[in-house]
Amino acid sequence: MWEGLGNRLLSLFVIWVTAILCLWQRRKTFEQARLATEKALSEEDSASLREALRQLEDQKFALDQHSIVSIADTWGNITYVNDKLCEISKYEREELVGRNHRVIKSNEHTHEFFRELWTTISKGEIWKGEIKNRRKDGTFYWMNATIVPFKDAVGRVVQYVAIRTDITERREAEEELKRATAEAENARHDLEETVEELRDFNTAAVGRELRMIELKKEVNELVGALGRSVRYDVAFDDVDVDEDEDEDWSGPGTDTGLVTPRESPAER
Repeated sequence: MWEGLGNRLLSLFVIWVTAILCLWQRRKTFEQARLATEKALSEEDSASLREALRQLEDQKFALDQHSIVSIADTWGNITYVNDKLCEISKYEREELVGRNHRVIKSNEHTHEFFRELWTTISKGEIWKGEIKNRRKDGTFYWMNATIVPFKDAVGRVVQYVAIRTDITERREAEEELKRATAEAENARHDLEETVEELRDFNTAAVGRELRMIELKKEVNELVGALGRSVRYDVAFDDVDVDEDEDEDWSGPGTDTGLVTPRESPAER
């Protein structure tokens, strides 16, 4: 009896141990499978991450070749500048990073201009416009700028990325065109004034000629009325006439400088 019970217990023990071994082996297999899967996924994710970083680096390189780029914190302090910004501003990178953007401020723009700019980007909106900045040597340059706010996971703005292009030549050409246009307008105004003066002078000269013609006609009519057969033209020579001689003038032909007789065709 006891021998049969012992055999049964032994059989149960063997079955229990076998089950435990099978479970342990299966768990080990599952763990190995999990680790292998995670490794495969990790390698795939790493490859994807490396590819994404490579593409990002390529895009950054291309952007740096074309644009003037800087990054600033929410206070406007510069945290990054690319080579093109250093080149156009004539500052070294170490002279810009850590300083506020006011270091390149030109004082060209009003307080309202910057208030509108900061209000826009502080709300997380993109700002676009043209800005005049000052180089280290005191000269100026113009940029067409786009400022993009970047936010954290909870939506708070944490930094601003400014991407710019140099438009100095275009703005200088526009200023030169404005100056030339203003000079041309002034020249046109001066010319109009000169033409008006000449017109007035010609009008006055014509008026004087017409008056002299009328005076000549009146003198000849007066002479004709006196019964003379001579015709008189007005003399324009300046002749000093004594008042007494003028009062004793007895008729045409005296040397008064006023009229000069000419023979009529009938007397020739």
